[in-house]
Amino acid sequence: MFPYLSDDDLNYISKDGKIPKHERWVERIATGELVIATNLNLAGLTNFANDQAQLDERIKWIIMK
Repeated sequence: MFPYLSDDDLNYISKDGKIPKHERWVERIATGELVIATNLNLAGLTNFANDQAQLDERIKWIIMK
């Protein structure tokens, strides 16, 4: 439910977008270390956070213009 994720893992999740690249995680899923649903949720949340940060920067840029 709460897998250990290294900094590299978190970077992969952040860079891959809403749908994680299965080939990166297939071994950990096969061993039960990671569940697909958890991976998808983390990817969705990370993607939302990235999008929100971009929106915040855009709004800041518009205000400061």
